[in-house]
Amino acid sequence: MTLDDPSQAHSERYHCCATCVHYCAKRTDAGVHTYCSRLGYDTRPNWKFHCWTPKEHIIQRLKAKQFSNDVTSEK
Repeated sequence: MTLDDPSQAHSERYHCCATCVHYCAKRTDAGVHTYCSRLGYDTRPNWKFHCWTPKEHIIQRLKAKQFSNDVTSEK
């Protein structure tokens, strides 16, 4: 695994709609409407789709985790 593809490294921990750049939440009179702006589907924060694109802060966490694993495995 390389740092060029952080979406694969440890993604199970972070892979969900709430961490995707396309996840949107809008407050309405009926409550909060959550949806995917890419797919147009209603969604929930913990749901998963195969088109996940992590937000920038998640990419940074994945890179940091990958780096720490690489350093640990070299010892």
